[in-house]
Amino acid sequence: MDNYKEQLVKKGKDPSDTMKRLLVTLGGILVAAILVVLSIQFLGNFLVGLVLAGVALWGTYYIIGGFYTEYEYIFTNGDLDVDKIMGQRKRKRLITVELKTATVFDKAENAEEANRAIVDVSYRQSDCNYYIDFNHKDLGNARMIFTPNEEMIEIINHSLPRSVKRV
Repeated sequence: MDNYKEQLVKKGKDPSDTMKRLLVTLGGILVAAILVVLSIQFLGNFLVGLVLAGVALWGTYYIIGGFYTEYEYIFTNGDLDVDKIMGQRKRKRLITVELKTATVFDKAENAEEANRAIVDVSYRQSDCNYYIDFNHKDLGNARMIFTPNEEMIEIINHSLPRSVKRV
């Protein structure tokens, strides 16, 4: 029987994301206003300006939607895949962790400094973050910080090697 579990986690907001959204919004409004003024002045047609402003504002809306990020954890038969979903319209596979290569699985607050590649796919403001150290074919020794729910923790614990400390 196959083991399968999915979990969707939204990336927490940080101040840089809020600032980027604000700047893009202000820039879009400014471009729309400039397009209306320029179309009236050079073309003498207000309707063309409104259409161009509408296109600029739609583009702004599209760009801002890309700032909303979610991570999907997908457990399938001993592998933990992590996908990044941007703006609910674009999906990208970030990493696949073979749990049989795991060396540590614990709460993030217990993590020690390590010279490893770090993949952070967690809900930023959560105190329920966990980390897993593992060997990856491309990254070498790596650490993934993520925010699994209780069901995901249980299924991961069952797939870890016996030598790995379980949470």
